[in-house]
Amino acid sequence: MRLDKETTETFVTWWRDLYPTNPDLQTGGRRAVSARLRRCGSVWDIMMEPAFASLVRQFPTAPSPEELPALALTMGVLAHVRTETPTPKAPDGQKAFRNAVAREVGPTDFGGSPNEVATSARFKPNRLEKLLETRDPEECLTAFRRLVRLANAPLNIRDLAQSLLRWPAEDAAADRIRTRWVHDYRGIGSHNPLSALPADAR
Repeated sequence: MRLDKETTETFVTWWRDLYPTNPDLQTGGRRAVSARLRRCGSVWDIMMEPAFASLVRQFPTAPSPEELPALALTMGVLAHVRTETPTPKAPDGQKAFRNAVAREVGPTDFGGSPNEVATSARFKPNRLEKLLETRDPEECLTAFRRLVRLANAPLNIRDLAQSLLRWPAEDAAADRIRTRWVHDYRGIGSHNPLSALPADAR
């Protein structure tokens, strides 16, 4: 499955055009496209949308038929995210930070009982466990749309797109992404569990 930087950046550019920060640029055409994508009930419905064909033509290399479901999954989930998490600027001499999606929906109370920790998360641990086991693009579409709805907050579009593009795959790269989600969700490796993790944390 394609997971090159250009593919991810194409999705980021597409999403920012779909939901521009300037309300004056939010045209009726954009609203119609986003509404149609949000109403799509399956990956196949998304692949039949004109907006999908238009986006696929923007990739530097034409995707194979086997890659289309993951691309449609990514488009179908991103259409449900209305606002993007601003990326904080790193202090001089330090690495840039990213606001990982898994950290955004993960626990916020790390000092209580296991039940209290679980309760503090927008996306509960049992849902994450099920998501980590999900590979079918249709099931991924339902699960990630639920995650976006439960987050009810701005999300890191680049992080989400990169994760969605690889999620259905069964390979080492996909396993690294799923492992990173557990890392980010639990706030592992940070003195302050609520702070974003380094951009190169994988």
